Amino acid sequence: MNRQYGRGKGGRGMQRSKHGKNFLIPCLLLVLSKKDQHGYDLHSNLETLIPDIEEYDPSIIYRLLRGMETEGIISSYQGAVSRGPKRRIYTITETGRRELYQWVEHMKDRRTEIDNFLSLFQQYCG
Repeated sequence: MNRQYGRGKGGRGMQRSKHGKNFLIPCLLLVLSKKDQHGYDLHSNLETLIPDIEEYDPSIIYRLLRGMETEGIISSYQGAVSRGPKRRIYTITETGRRELYQWVEHMKDRRTEIDNFLSLFQQYCG
């Protein structure tokens, strides 16, 4: 889970850190766990998880996907030709599914910490 994908100011594929530096990785894995998709559909389908996804440059998603493929947590294949050029279709691997489950456990731990923080904040600053 400590991978460095993408480049630029935000690092780890994030243009902004509002959702945490790595949040796009488990989001992509989750969306791919439902069905194989090409990059444009992935970007669109992330809106359920990240309502302001349109503010992210799509190139960030593609750089992340390339890095994730290099790490073996996703793979890709050429899709059938519809209109225009063939599209690269991404799919989650078994390694990627294990990584997704690790992310879920990590998020559960963070949720407990955040809930504790918010509870104390309410008590102290209420």
